[in-house]
Amino acid sequence: MTRDPLFVFYDGGCDLCAGALAWALRRDALGLVRPVAVPSPEAERVLGPSTVHALEALHAWSEHSGLVTGPDAVAALLARLPRWGWAGALLGAPLVRSLARPAYRMVARHRYAFDRPGCALPRR
Repeated sequence: MTRDPLFVFYDGGCDLCAGALAWALRRDALGLVRPVAVPSPEAERVLGPSTVHALEALHAWSEHSGLVTGPDAVAALLARLPRWGWAGALLGAPLVRSLARPAYRMVARHRYAFDRPGCALPRR
C-alpha cells in the first residue's frame, strides 16, 4: 500500500463522484486521501487556472506519483486504502487498464444519470 497522501480532485457537483469518494474516505483508516472539489482554489493551484478539464474525469495528485486521471486516479485511490491495494494494482495492470479506460469514459460521460441525493461530501 502506498503511504503518501493523495489529493483527489472530483466534480463537486456530481453525486456519483462524491459518493465514490465518500466510500473511499470511510475506508481510509490512515488518512491518506484528501478530497478537493473542483472548482476550488486548491484545485486551481495544482491543476492550473483552467480546471474545467478536471470535471471530465477524476484527477489525483501525490508528490510521489504526480498527476493521474480517470482509471489511473481510481487505481491510485484504491492503492491508499487498507485491504484495497490489490484492486488498485489490478486496475493498473496493462490489460485491465486498456479495458478500464473506455468503460471509465462512458460512465464519466453519463455520470449525472447516476446522481442520488444525500451525498456525504459537500457540493460546490
